[in-house]
Amino acid sequence: MPIAKEFLRSIRPAPVVASWIVVSSILGIVGPFGMYETTGLIARLLYWFTIVGFSIPIAFGLQVARRVYVPERFLPLGFLAAALVFGAVMTPFIFGLNALFLPHRLADLLAPLPMFGFTAATFLGVSGIVTSVRSKPAAANDTAVVDSDTASAIGTVEIAFLKRLNPENRTGLMRLAMQDHYVEAHCDGGRQMILLRMSDAIQELQGFNGLQVHRSHWVATDAVAGHERVDGRLYLVMRDGARVPVSRTYRDAIRSSGLI
Repeated sequence: MPIAKEFLRSIRPAPVVASWIVVSSILGIVGPFGMYETTGLIARLLYWFTIVGFSIPIAFGLQVARRVYVPERFLPLGFLAAALVFGAVMTPFIFGLNALFLPHRLADLLAPLPMFGFTAATFLGVSGIVTSVRSKPAAANDTAVVDSDTASAIGTVEIAFLKRLNPENRTGLMRLAMQDHYVEAHCDGGRQMILLRMSDAIQELQGFNGLQVHRSHWVATDAVAGHERVDGRLYLVMRDGARVPVSRTYRDAIRSSGLI
């Protein structure tokens, strides 16, 4: 499934685990919602490590689903839908955990409907902050911050495709490779999977110095270091050492560009 692939490709275990430990520890030590006065430290830590540990993959999965299935023009509705699902999942889980850890305080805690609203609002708030922080580097210039190689390739033309990339991947675009329903962008800043057809990606790269070399591959001209033949097949060698196959259909165009 596309969402499962995107989830596995996007998640970064180290920062996720670090966030889980830091947030859970702080909440366990501080003891919000009156827990500090009524519950011991060990129980508080177990309680918050469980809640945060359960909520992180749920929230991350919903964000991935939003990016995969919700078009950019429906972004607010996508956030709202994800928040409602998050609240629907987390509310019964938290109530079950409260019954286990805080049976003596069930009457004092939030009722189901306020709890649902609180968890959904928390999801919206955190997601909004994360999204705004991630998009902030591109706010000053919609064409994204690029390095000298990319700047020379695009000139002053606005490249729509670059705005799909995370800020750290908007520099040194080298090549695109088609993977199922995705386009995998290889940049100096890393790799990123984007749910997009190759033909649409190439259309959005109009004005960028590059060309399609295979049904499943596109390369930036400045990122090509050379070419070679292996068992009679022609490959372009990229500056990162990768070899990109060249199909017969595109050889004339590649030859005209001077790459071979």
